[in-house]
Amino acid sequence: MPEAAAESTSTGSRVEGPSRHSADRGDAGPGMTLTVPSFAPAVVLITAVAKLSIHIATNAYGPYEFHRDEFLYFAMGEHLRLFSMDFPPFIAMVAEVVRGMLGDSITAIRLPVALASTALVVLAALSAQLLGGRRFAQGLAASCVLASLLFLRTGNLFQPVAPDQLWWMLALMTLLALGMSGNGRWWLAYGTAVGLGLLTKFSVLFLALATLIALIVTRERRWLKTRWPWLAAAIALVIGSPSIIGQVSLGFPVVGQMADLTSKQLERVTYL
Repeated sequence: MPEAAAESTSTGSRVEGPSRHSADRGDAGPGMTLTVPSFAPAVVLITAVAKLSIHIATNAYGPYEFHRDEFLYFAMGEHLRLFSMDFPPFIAMVAEVVRGMLGDSITAIRLPVALASTALVVLAALSAQLLGGRRFAQGLAASCVLASLLFLRTGNLFQPVAPDQLWWMLALMTLLALGMSGNGRWWLAYGTAVGLGLLTKFSVLFLALATLIALIVTRERRWLKTRWPWLAAAIALVIGSPSIIGQVSLGFPVVGQMADLTSKQLERVTYL
């Protein structure tokens, strides 16, 4: 963790949090010493390789062809207008890069989302480790991601969903590390993750709003008196600025897109 002294022990790593009088260094709470179990690389690696192999094999040998949305992202990548697009440009940027480097095969095109989805396996295990989980807990967390039909599906389509899930997971991990260490520099990582999320899908704004509400209604509001959450907000806005500027310059097309989605694709979906 940033600004933390780590000492290896027989059971893992002892991580010392910030001292009570270190607010100028980026901390907003009393210090603590955390014992984090050792990471279980073999278990996690096997699970991650299994997930990536499933995606690659499905695309290479399965009957599935390109989804119509994927052709839209290819076209937007070919005619990339970074600050004047009606949806966040990250997936279009990735499309153009991948097609230029790896070609147009379905396996190559979908490799980035497969890798993003596979990264969720590792991040789930790391989260379990931060929460004190040992080898079994880390393996269970990784296996749950591997077995989830939701993550298997999103990792097999060239859409912004899998990268969006990755940025959410990274943001949540930084909040976990922030809460456990009290080190304000984790806010910078949080802002980066949210900014990448904003560059990918607007749904990350729900996470940002939830974080703000949590700060206001809990004793963690003390962070608002420091510079760190405000720096995080600035970082997120800078990274996500192409998405924001595009919406403003085009008259917020996302509003019309959501209306069309609700009336046509989600008309039979109810709150029950």
